[in-house]
Amino acid sequence: MGRSIDNDKFGLIFQFSCDPILILDPELSVVACNHAAEKFFRISIDQTGQCHFCDLFDCNQSLPQGYTVQEGFEQCLRTKKPVQGIELLVAGHEFRYGEISAFPIPFDEEWLLAIAIRDTTKNVCLRGQLEEWARTDPLTGLLNRRSLEKELARLITNAERYHEVFSLVMVDLDDLKKINDQFGHHAGDQAILDISKLLKSQLRPTDFIARYGGDEFVLLFPNTTHKQAIIAIQRIEDSLNQKNAESISEYSLGFSYGIAQWTKQTNVKELLEQADQLMYRQKKQKDDRTQE
Repeated sequence: MGRSIDNDKFGLIFQFSCDPILILDPELSVVACNHAAEKFFRISIDQTGQCHFCDLFDCNQSLPQGYTVQEGFEQCLRTKKPVQGIELLVAGHEFRYGEISAFPIPFDEEWLLAIAIRDTTKNVCLRGQLEEWARTDPLTGLLNRRSLEKELARLITNAERYHEVFSLVMVDLDDLKKINDQFGHHAGDQAILDISKLLKSQLRPTDFIARYGGDEFVLLFPNTTHKQAIIAIQRIEDSLNQKNAESISEYSLGFSYGIAQWTKQTNVKELLEQADQLMYRQKKQKDDRTQE
């Protein structure tokens, strides 16, 4: 290790703290670490003299103040003011995080940085899970209505800025009530899940699908005119017909749809209402033919 940190200066707190602690020199090289840091980073104390802080954490992340981690630590040493609450990704790990607090400390004739680390991996994973739950539908795993509205707002902004077009398709699963009544709600849920998988499988990487609610889905086709959207939805219908022909299920799946192309005079609410009205018009036509 780079230099000796004795107990008279830092006491037993440094050596036996449950939280990892690093001591950095002004170049941000690690000159000392405690046993918790050894365990956290899987390094030995003898290796610390060969480590830079950015070998241990991803230093590319910017701080809330707008400067880099390295610049933040340099300012901490310059101003002798601590920096607290920085959450960084541990280098070499996709899902391991530590919350960093940096404290300038005098040592002989220079100032060093004491870095206290709190393992926040579980908290970050939990936050990510909560965010995922907030933006997705629990049954299908598709994005939900709130996420749809955000994506629509983004699409409209881009369309206005770059003079693009996009089309929205409202899709409604046919005869879900009959499926629920005859085969139970488990079958109804499976029908929703099956149609969502089929819809998603037919989309381009740039397209967007969300469960709008109940048995309704919304498809967004960027850079797509109304005529092009018709071709896309007819392709999906052909795929569904083939699936029904090959299926041994007691019921067949079908859907009705309405297509609306965005124009500059159309806001999000109007676009959804336009597609919804066209979808229900098609559904009514199907019901009328069935009753004849």
